[in-house]
Amino acid sequence: MSNTILWIILGYLSGCILYSQLASRLFQVPDITKLSSDGNPGVFNAFQNGGFAVGLFTLAGDLLKGALPLFLWRMTTPGWKENTLLPLVMAAPVMGTLWPAFRHFSGGKGITVSFSVLLGLVPDWRPVLLLAACFLFFSLILVVDSHYYRTLVAFTAFPAGACLSGLPPMLTAGCLLLSLCVLTNLALKHREAGILEVHLLWKH
Repeated sequence: MSNTILWIILGYLSGCILYSQLASRLFQVPDITKLSSDGNPGVFNAFQNGGFAVGLFTLAGDLLKGALPLFLWRMTTPGWKENTLLPLVMAAPVMGTLWPAFRHFSGGKGITVSFSVLLGLVPDWRPVLLLAACFLFFSLILVVDSHYYRTLVAFTAFPAGACLSGLPPMLTAGCLLLSLCVLTNLALKHREAGILEVHLLWKH
């Protein structure tokens, strides 16, 4: 258990690393959190306000900071799929990204790092493909135009799909806890919601 608790802490600390700010210093561009309207340090703002190099560096960092702690924990933990702390190991990098201790607990939206965590489960591709399918469905078929609401419905549908997909119970619980973290953060940032617009792609 002590090994797992250590990886939960390391996962949270990994999530706290803001690669967009590191990229801003590395490539000598202004801090993107000060250039964007919402102050979000995420991948979208990194590409939009920092340019391709800053965006690519941020994307690579965000994809590693969730996958690597989970992958290394799996490699050092026999029977990890039945471990009751698996949900916390999965959620820790997301919590670090959403609520980084070194940034007054105000971080990103947690979307990229959620995919990162699920990539840490490969060769079990089901969770990451399921989350991708949720976003694609609400982007290409039943189109939810507001990014806020699209994230809301995708992370609501994701744990429901996980429950129906035959994943091991602790892995399903991890998908649920991860989603709850993102949804809680959305609720705290409800002022950014914008206008909800929903339509079928072919009826736009």
